[in-house]
Amino acid sequence: MIEIFVMTSKREKWCCTLLEDLKAQASKVKCNIRVFHDAFENESYKSVQDFCNANENFYYYRTKENMGKLNFWIFNNLMYTFLDTLKFDYYIQIPDDVVLCENFINRSIDNVKGIIDICNFFTFNIHKSTYMTYQRELINGVEYWKNNWVDCCFVAKEKAIKGMKIKKPFRRIESKYKHRGSGVGHEFTEVLKEKGIMAYQRIYALMEHIGAFETAMHDAERAKTFYGVSLTLYDLKNYNKKMEFALLHNLEAKDKDYLFKKIHKLLKAGKIWLIQ
Repeated sequence: MIEIFVMTSKREKWCCTLLEDLKAQASKVKCNIRVFHDAFENESYKSVQDFCNANENFYYYRTKENMGKLNFWIFNNLMYTFLDTLKFDYYIQIPDDVVLCENFINRSIDNVKGIIDICNFFTFNIHKSTYMTYQRELINGVEYWKNNWVDCCFVAKEKAIKGMKIKKPFRRIESKYKHRGSGVGHEFTEVLKEKGIMAYQRIYALMEHIGAFETAMHDAERAKTFYGVSLTLYDLKNYNKKMEFALLHNLEAKDKDYLFKKIHKLLKAGKIWLIQ
């Protein structure tokens, strides 16, 4: 059994788009998809609730009040406390603002069927220089960095995630520091170290983070990778006509082709949008 937790807030339409994608992929595997909504009082999220009510193995949960970035660690602990009550073999965690590669669920689980216990499956292009000094390993034909870091997009075996409890980040992330993260990734990784579990990161991602258009973190670096400002030769060769955007993630060629076409289709249908 696979448990897939989707974190969402203020992106009802994007969340529905992701759920539709997961539904199409979930028909091939045994899994539950659970939406955890960090809710504002005036957010009904009716379309997401209706979707979950209408589809087997989809579930919707919401907080009583919005926790935001400052209390994101509490939001995560609420999810993990609930996870401890479930029986499962593998766990996948993703936010609502991603577009998935083809056969995402099975390919994610494949990362933790061997010696790896927990693995990130998102890799920004800017990560390549950051992680260049980390040990690279080729496992079952897939390349990884042994970087011992986990963030919001990952897959894990049951033993790696059960009992997870994140401590309050040591440095409070005040709202005036908009470029800082929530501190959850650091605290999550510290728990893994205490448990003696090494985290890996795929060198090639399994998704595209469309929500990065709105994020303030690493904005200078990310600006260089969007809207054709700085394109690889591959991009220029294959997508130099009417280029609307450039992909942010480090992707294999087949996944880059797939995601370009998929994102264009979603944009045309009005199911996602890009903010400049």
